[in-house]
Amino acid sequence: MVQSFLKRFWPVVVLLAALLFVFVIYLLLRSNAERNSSPDQIGSGGPVVFQFGFNPDPILLAEKTTIQPEVSFRWIIEDGSAYFLPVNGFRVGETYRLDIAPGQIGVNGERLNAAVQREFSVRPSRIAFLRIENQDLNLLVTDQAGSTITPLTEGGGLYDFDVSTDGGRIVYSRINAQGGYDLWMINLDKKGENQPALLVDCGQEVCINPAFNPTDRWVAYTRMDQVQFSGNTGIGEIWTVNTVSKETAALYQSPGILGVNPQWAPDNSALSFYDHVRSGIHIIKLINGEQFFLATSQPTAMAWMPDASEFFYSDQDTAEQLPVEVFIRGRLDKSQPSVIGEHMDRAFDLGTPVISPKGDLLAAGVRLVEGPPVYQLWLFDLEGRQQKAVTADFTYTHGWYSWAPDGSALVYQRYKLGSAENKPEVVVWDLATGQEKVIATSAGFPTWLP
Repeated sequence: MVQSFLKRFWPVVVLLAALLFVFVIYLLLRSNAERNSSPDQIGSGGPVVFQFGFNPDPILLAEKTTIQPEVSFRWIIEDGSAYFLPVNGFRVGETYRLDIAPGQIGVNGERLNAAVQREFSVRPSRIAFLRIENQDLNLLVTDQAGSTITPLTEGGGLYDFDVSTDGGRIVYSRINAQGGYDLWMINLDKKGENQPALLVDCGQEVCINPAFNPTDRWVAYTRMDQVQFSGNTGIGEIWTVNTVSKETAALYQSPGILGVNPQWAPDNSALSFYDHVRSGIHIIKLINGEQFFLATSQPTAMAWMPDASEFFYSDQDTAEQLPVEVFIRGRLDKSQPSVIGEHMDRAFDLGTPVISPKGDLLAAGVRLVEGPPVYQLWLFDLEGRQQKAVTADFTYTHGWYSWAPDGSALVYQRYKLGSAENKPEVVVWDLATGQEKVIATSAGFPTWLP
């Protein structure tokens, strides 16, 4: 009976099988077409990564590179990979086409035999922050409007964190069972798989202040013993860890060079940190190991121009009879940084300046002599002249501020004085409109996530 059934209906079965095969092929082709027609999405800070099978020369590679719409760019070559990064950030929502012409680009004369093209669009930036829950800190991520908040950790115990240039990873410090702090990394690009992974097991030591380098292959961090940490002395050593191999080592093999809060130059050419023992900023050029030391009268941190041509920091002008807070500008090819701007006789204290990705404005916290003991946020030009007051509500103190990767907004934390029941808030301020919006409460330490 089965044979009779198959004889009668086998043409129908074959037809259905053929139709099913055609349908599957159609779906596969449509899926491939959709993937090919939809450009990759990246963050405003890049990078676009290429593997050529040899080490290219960044200068020769730049000569062969064009991008539309045009942007200023740099190539960084590291561990056999080539990283294309915008100097002033990509524009959110824009679609770019990057072309590399064939020709000689290798450091040993290697040639690129065929043109390479990459098309990509730029996704909106998000914001990572720490939420205070029963005196514990946990890590969360939100969109710029604060409408979708996603927790990334639970159980508290965090101290600080940093986000990668490409916005795909976050490294944070967290207390362990021995009383030390380990470094953990979350890979946000793996949907549904963004479980934290141990990056550095620090045992009884304290590992904090993680800082990604521009290619995201390395993280610099501060390492100290628990006694120094609990005493808040700021005496530690600078270490680095490879985010791929997880190999970690001290930046300096010889003892005596101490520091905290490492910062990378945007072009990956230098690493700076603050030395509390010698009271100054220590800078090391990574290409040749050349070192610089800038003595300061107070702890501070550097802000690099997007093109890495100059750096800024705040300090007291020791040439004056009375302490006057000023901005100081320097270059690695000049031995002596110089004071910029007019003396701000109303200013009692200046926070660390942060430079817009467009390279045209400084933002800094300012505490005024004649006002209450709170910090307001001001914008300055590159000569230190005040351009605009971002905040003017003296019932709040403001801090932990940073620019959006495309320079369109600032994010910062604020806290209202007057009651222990008040909670810190995370606020986004739009440069074009001057409007601010609270996006999270019981929260602080906001950082843009490209």
